[in-house]
Formats: sequence, structure tokens, C-alpha cells
Amino acid sequence: MKGILKGMLQVIKHLFRKPVTVQYPEEPIPWHTKRFRGRVILNLDTCIGCTLCSQICPNHADHMVYYDYDNGKNKRKIYPAVNIGVCTYCGLCQEVCPTGSIRLSNEFELAYYNKDLDYLPDRLSRSEKELMRHD
Repeated sequence: MKGILKGMLQVIKHLFRKPVTVQYPEEPIPWHTKRFRGRVILNLDTCIGCTLCSQICPNHADHMVYYDYDNGKNKRKIYPAVNIGVCTYCGLCQEVCPTGSIRLSNEFELAYYNKDLDYLPDRLSRSEKELMRHD
């Protein structure tokens, strides 16, 4: 009986609150938490090409490719590329990166008309809004 009364008290408490409805495309969603894992972002200037991110990826979504970008630290000029269709956004690549060049951002609006799911280093280094403008 005590459990039923506690449950009813919660229902009555929430009954008179104003509903929290967000008109999503027109209004931004303010619910991002600190631990939210969105799209993979790569900083080309700090990547050293150590291949740790591709080695730790559990489903091999992350792989290393040759990309002609000279940052002085990456002598072999190999950078990570991520297959977004296979990526589970687990965050292991971010944890193992010694320089912090690969990370998961707060971007969650990833749907647009380009069907290429293999994000090469040039696409990983730009935000999703920039990609929509250029594609």
C-alpha cells in the first residue's frame, strides 16, 4: 500500500506541471549532457598518425588512410578515416588518442543527402554544417 501511495504522489506532482514540448526543427534542443557522444571530429594539426584509434576500434569502423596534409608531426601522412555507418560511437578512439586529436562532438544532426558514409580526414576535420554547405 505504501508503494502505491508513493507512486500516486509522483503522478499528482507531475500532473500540474507545464509540459516540456520542443518544436524540434524550429527550436534547438537544449538537452546535451557532458557525456553525450555525437559525430567523430578530427584535428589534423595535432594528429601524429599513431594508428591507436584504428587498432582499438571494436568493429573496425576506424581505419588509416594516406592524406596529403603536412602538419610537421605526422611524418607518414596517415590519418584516420571513419565509416559512420558502422561506428557505434563508443568513444574508445577518443580515450586512446595520445594527443586528443580525435574526439566525439555534440553534433547529432547527421542526416543529409550525401550517401557516402566513409568520412575521410578532410570530412572529419569539418563540422556537419560545413559539409552540408559544400556537398
